[in-house]
Amino acid sequence: MTDVSWRDYVDTRLVALEKSLEIALSDARRALDKAEHMNEKRFDSVNEFRAALADNGRLLMPRLEAEKALHALTERVDHLATLIDNSSARGAGQLQAWLIGATAVGWLIVIGVEVARHT
Repeated sequence: MTDVSWRDYVDTRLVALEKSLEIALSDARRALDKAEHMNEKRFDSVNEFRAALADNGRLLMPRLEAEKALHALTERVDHLATLIDNSSARGAGQLQAWLIGATAVGWLIVIGVEVARHT
């Protein structure tokens, strides 16, 4: 090989090597950008999950507090049931007294009518 042809050969090989290197570098950049994008998506999902856990911790009532509220409501319902039972018993007693009184008055009227008929 001559000196000129050797130089042309090396120059051609260097140009081809530079092009191959540029293509490989471009592919590596694209792969890196894609990996970064996927990593961002993954972190967004992780952040959403963390936010959901934080909301649960902030918004959900603790068990002891819920049991305390339920106990207070149960006591109020029991108290109201007792009041209703007492009111019903008193109402039934009053009704029974009225019935006895009305029956007594009825008997007195019947007896009075019978006495008036026989005199």
